[in-house]
Amino acid sequence: MNIKNSILNFIGLFTIVFVITSIIRKINRKTETKIISENALKVISDKHKAEKIRESIEQYHKNNKWDETKINTYL
Repeated sequence: MNIKNSILNFIGLFTIVFVITSIIRKINRKTETKIISENALKVISDKHKAEKIRESIEQYHKNNKWDETKINTYL
């Protein structure tokens, strides 16, 4: 009888853990984190625009003024 209770307790504990992990996985699948927007990905994927953005960033590093860069024209 004691072995039967131990087996049932193990099965119950396993079931609870399985249900909890299933819920967590389901929540994680529905949650999406985007670090870079779709528009930014499109711009980065375009080699010409990516080069122009890099030039704008280098320009910013030289003078520390975003207004003097043309970065908004590429985004």
